[in-house]
Amino acid sequence: MQNQVSIKEHLIKTLVVSFLSCLMMLFVTELVVPIQSYFLPELTLFAALIFPVHGIRVISAWLFGWYSVIYLFVSNIFVFFLLSRHEDSLYGLLSAQSIMAWVLVSVICIFTFDLLRLSGVDTKTTIGKINKDAWKLIVLVGFISSVFNSLGHNLIFTSNIMPENSLRLIFAFLIGDTTGTVVCLFMLIYIFKFFNRYLETVIK
Repeated sequence: MQNQVSIKEHLIKTLVVSFLSCLMMLFVTELVVPIQSYFLPELTLFAALIFPVHGIRVISAWLFGWYSVIYLFVSNIFVFFLLSRHEDSLYGLLSAQSIMAWVLVSVICIFTFDLLRLSGVDTKTTIGKINKDAWKLIVLVGFISSVFNSLGHNLIFTSNIMPENSLRLIFAFLIGDTTGTVVCLFMLIYIFKFFNRYLETVIK
């Protein structure tokens, strides 16, 4: 029975993470990219300067630990179908590079949390808590994992990226991932406040 409950919980978390990832990706493609391409078309070729999907990855790793790797990898599949919904052939869009990138973005945040923990940073006591220490840790992980993310994408897609564009890619990833993490953090703070007020109202 416990195994069944566990599987159900994992399924629910996977669906929640996937739904939020798709929602944030729609926010990027339908709002951020059109505005950014108007003002900064050269940077839009590489990355969005506000990319809250990365914030979903950081918060998932913060809340769920290494289980987040599975949730995030599945969410990448949903996002892929979302972005490819107007394409005639989905198989033509899949590549070994794409799958490697999915693995990278699924692992990189929890890897960063563990790296900080090994270096002496307390990453456990803030889990599930919205306080000053928690948001500092989340933003820090968002920034550091963005560095790894941009370097990883440079390596994976090295055949598609001109050498002179590598720094632009890293710069765009750093800004987009970090601002995206901050956006998601503020959303999480307000969600927590909403639920706290709701619970107070119910209790009264």
